[in-house]
Amino acid sequence: MHLDYAAPQPRRLDPRIFATPSLLAACAFLYLLGCVPAIQQRGYPPIDAHWQGATVLWIAAVPLSALFQRWGKPRLFVLLAYALLTAYIDAASWPTMVPNFFDPLMTLIDTIIIFGPLHVLVTALLEGLSRLSAWIARAALGDWIACPPIRITAAVALFLAATTLPAAYAAVDAWRLDRRGRTLADKGWSTHKAFIFVRPGSETISVGDIDVKQYVDPATGLRTNDDFALPFASAYNRRIAERLRTEGKPPWAEPPVPPPADLAAMLHAPGFQEISTFPYNVNANIILTHGGTVAKWGTVSTSPGPGLTVVSASGGIYGAGNTNLPTFLHRDPLYPAIIFIRDGNSWIAAVDDSGNLLEDADVNP
Repeated sequence: MHLDYAAPQPRRLDPRIFATPSLLAACAFLYLLGCVPAIQQRGYPPIDAHWQGATVLWIAAVPLSALFQRWGKPRLFVLLAYALLTAYIDAASWPTMVPNFFDPLMTLIDTIIIFGPLHVLVTALLEGLSRLSAWIARAALGDWIACPPIRITAAVALFLAATTLPAAYAAVDAWRLDRRGRTLADKGWSTHKAFIFVRPGSETISVGDIDVKQYVDPATGLRTNDDFALPFASAYNRRIAERLRTEGKPPWAEPPVPPPADLAAMLHAPGFQEISTFPYNVNANIILTHGGTVAKWGTVSTSPGPGLTVVSASGGIYGAGNTNLPTFLHRDPLYPAIIFIRDGNSWIAAVDDSGNLLEDADVNP
């Protein structure tokens, strides 16, 4: 009987054990670089949708690395670490996060509560789909499917497919925002509350040393909203423009307002009625006061005075300053649906019969 007492040979490590963690670490680093714009902006003002779409690229590394590493405990630990690391990066780039700035502690809490479990679940699903796809391919085509050239070809195909994810995200986001904008526009139109988004500052026109601000679009009679940074604002405006082309100016639109130069000239125009007793009821919807409290229309409005304050049923409360100046009222035959309220020669407002501010002019100090 012959016994072989030769020393056992050391086990050779599969180099793929080190290749996969390196690949996932490189993917996590590239993912971090792609998320930097979203981390810095955090949703507002909105960044380009392609950059926000980069926050989903982390999923590509799971099936890509599955091509080069068999399932086992080493892969389980590597995938778990990758899922949690990318979850923290994803939480840092969450566009609806408040406050807007990046906070490491808040991001960690979001990772533990939301993004960590989500990334682990998605990683498990992607790993399962990858293994199932490999099993189906091997059963149908044989073991030659696992040869290096095939693996490399599949890896290149996965990489190219991953590069389309930001564009796909941007396309879906554009469709969603267009749908939301059109839906809100139709709702606003049906409820007689439609408006037009304008860029901040575009509604203010300078006439010499007087700034005239228009709260109504002169061409359509629709009120303006300067929150143009909202991502669906353009789609909203396009839908309103379509309704205006097909249905014309709606009967519930605001009355025509004077051109900026004409309103500025009214600061010194004659024919205005001076009001000396306050509070003064302009009509059933508008009250003028120089301080005090007005309890009407289900609300209580307080003015510190001594400057002019306008309290209205639908337009709320707004004032002309802190100086007690003479107050004037006027109805112009050219604009019968507008009430002109003037505070000395420094401010004048054009309001409708409900008290909604349509246009005002203010002398620069």
